[in-house]
Amino acid sequence: MKGLDHAWKRCHDKLLDILVPITKIVELAVQAKESNSQLDPGTVLEWAQRAMCLLGNANCSMSSEHRKAFLMRIDPKVAELASTKAGTLVNRLLFGDTFVKDLPP
Repeated sequence: MKGLDHAWKRCHDKLLDILVPITKIVELAVQAKESNSQLDPGTVLEWAQRAMCLLGNANCSMSSEHRKAFLMRIDPKVAELASTKAGTLVNRLLFGDTFVKDLPP
């Protein structure tokens, strides 16, 4: 259970990492407002893309931990299958369509 708590802590840290580029965007906007100048769209876009990448990474990690926690309650032997399916299309399901095929007999 301690490993699961540590994994959720890492996910929480990833969520907080998103604040770095968002804070930079706010800082750029404040500077532009104070100096009565325009924001550079390229710079804003770059920082917004960083935030989106970090958000996607955090979401993927949280989904993986959610699947692992679910599997641990059912059968701890198959819990690692949750991490191997992190990048697959799951169509709003907890696991993708191919998950059942990957379960051991």
